[in-house]
Amino acid sequence: MPTSAKDRSAAVVLQRWLDFQNALSGERKYPVQQFKSFVEAARRYIELSKGDPLIHRMSPRQLMD
Repeated sequence: MPTSAKDRSAAVVLQRWLDFQNALSGERKYPVQQFKSFVEAARRYIELSKGDPLIHRMSPRQLMD
């Protein structure tokens, strides 16, 4: 279970990405709302980790799998 704000934010990014991917596979129309939710979560994560030399491992690795 994520404990820090950055960990929670990374978990939200991953969940929004999975939601978006799921919506892509099940709808004829482009899932704009799911995409916007993912982008907003990613921007929050980027803002939280702006000054950090390292990013959370889970987000980039999970997004590419």
